[in-house]
Amino acid sequence: ALTAVVGDGASTGSFSVRLHKQTLPLHRQDGFVHHKSAYFGQISVGRPKQTFNVVFDTGSGHLVVPSVMCKTETCKIHRRYRRRTSKTATDIEVDGTPVPKGGDRDQLTVAFGTGEIAGKCYRDKIRRSEEHTSELQSP
Repeated sequence: ALTAVVGDGASTGSFSVRLHKQTLPLHRQDGFVHHKSAYFGQISVGRPKQTFNVVFDTGSGHLVVPSVMCKTETCKIHRRYRRRTSKTATDIEVDGTPVPKGGDRDQLTVAFGTGEIAGKCYRDKIRRSEEHTSELQSP
């Protein structure tokens, strides 16, 4: 079984998540077929827990989950993070410093090869099960 280590192992601790592989064929007009693979696993964010299937992107150091504030059709077809539901969430700036109550917030935009995402940053607890908890920052 494949596993992903979540966290840097030093400041936040780490834990393993069982990974699943999804492979999709990409057909070209000349009949040649490429295969695109993605590895995903299940984690929980916050308390009470909010469970997500996430793709582990080795090119990024952030955990990205859709928010209830996202109103696009793409977001609506996925489970979305409810910051106000989590008793362990903290609003943070892009650099990780806490946002003062009622203060203005940074918004982060990240460009990928297939598009971009925009959102706000939070620090919350993530876990794969009740006995393993780690604190990570997540946009």
